[in-house]
Amino acid sequence: MPEGKANNQLINLRISGEIIEEIDEAVKQTKEEKPEWMRNALLNEAKNAPAWVKSKWTSEQLNGKSVEFKLTAPDHYIKGRGDFRVIGNPKGELRIDIVVTVDVSPYKKTDYIYHLYQPTADKIQINSNPKKADFLVLA
Repeated sequence: MPEGKANNQLINLRISGEIIEEIDEAVKQTKEEKPEWMRNALLNEAKNAPAWVKSKWTSEQLNGKSVEFKLTAPDHYIKGRGDFRVIGNPKGELRIDIVVTVDVSPYKKTDYIYHLYQPTADKIQINSNPKKADFLVLA
């Protein structure tokens, strides 16, 4: 890190041997020094952290349940069927994801994960056609 740019905050972190081996391999591929690689990995994770939302639904009501969805954004549109993956925090907030698992081959599956932000989480409702999915999200 350039002189004068460090905040001098030291973070202690315990990492198991298997994880260290994976980190070492990833660091070799980037040709960065390990501290720089770790700073970049932490910063990337912080920038891409999913939002915590308030919901009328509980984690127990949503987690693992099927959902039919149509999600739109200015430059994106996606619709389909997936499953909710939900975790809570001590503040009573939820992180709500819709996970769509696609079979790529007989040996490989890929998960597409859509993080729900507050305006979308507010639109979760019971699906009027439960044969399609338990819940419906139109946003």
